[in-house]
Amino acid sequence: MELEGFIRCKNQLESRGGEVATITTDRNRTVAKYIRENWEDTVHQYDVWHIAKSITFNVFSFMHHEMYALLHYFEDANIFKSL
Repeated sequence: MELEGFIRCKNQLESRGGEVATITTDRNRTVAKYIRENWEDTVHQYDVWHIAKSITFNVFSFMHHEMYALLHYFEDANIFKSL
């Protein structure tokens, strides 16, 4: 659905004589593929908000996983049983 909306906007812009040198989108893979295959001369960038959101999510997921592993390490060492 997002790709269809993107194509409609692109066609509307081109029908009015507009030219696109650079386009910024979210990280939708189908839109990125369409731009790569059909707009070879257009620079495609991802918007900062979606990149920051992805980085934050990945960092917190990693931290959660590492903390969980650390707790299991201490649990296996019987540290919590002595408390």
